[in-house]
Amino acid sequence: MTAEQRMGFLNDQLYFVEKLPHGSSFAIGSSQPEQLEFHDGQFSEKLLKQSRCQVERVEIALSDPFHYWNRIAPTKPGAQALAAELGLNTPAAGHSMTGFKSGILYPIRRLLITGTDTPANYTTLLGPLWNIKAADAIKQTRVEVLLCPPPGSPAYTASMHMDAGAPRYAPRGPSTEEEAELNEVRNMQQRLSEQMGGRSGSDVESSDIKEIIMGMGGDWDQNLGALEVAVNNTVQGGDSVKDKP
Repeated sequence: MTAEQRMGFLNDQLYFVEKLPHGSSFAIGSSQPEQLEFHDGQFSEKLLKQSRCQVERVEIALSDPFHYWNRIAPTKPGAQALAAELGLNTPAAGHSMTGFKSGILYPIRRLLITGTDTPANYTTLLGPLWNIKAADAIKQTRVEVLLCPPPGSPAYTASMHMDAGAPRYAPRGPSTEEEAELNEVRNMQQRLSEQMGGRSGSDVESSDIKEIIMGMGGDWDQNLGALEVAVNNTVQGGDSVKDKP
């Protein structure tokens, strides 16, 4: 049910309520319907508030970036035109995509690598809640794009699939804040290289991660994001992280 259909349904409920005789009750459809009384042709403010909350919950769910990308964007001509311009595959209206193309990192990365990562374009592909629900994913992906992951790294392998069909690779240059974040990741990559020593180019093991975290001191939790990006952008021989036998 679309947001418009839901709103219409709730409006019909309220219209019906207005026609109830004095002292009647009306059950709002839910897992536990609540009987509310109405007098003198007036319906309860409680019903109005509950109905508005129902509509808001539906609208928020429909505006979630993942849902918007998979269900709403395919029905919007503007979103379809932008996707075609960027070489993005989108499902036909009413159908779902599978695999990485159904995730929001697919359109996010495409906007980033083509330098078209504007608020308007994010809204077009991911809906109005992109800056709330997708902000962390955008920030981390932006850093990974600016790092230009080397062949042999997990991030490079993933990018080969996600970037297929892109019309160009022209990300915007880093801001001062982003340059500082890049330096944090590079410093973490240096730590990782020192930890691995002569095993450079082999898989990063869980014991390597633990040693680095233990050496971070009290602010270890603030550096986990940089460590994750560093691991994903390090040349390895196989899986990103594995346990020692």
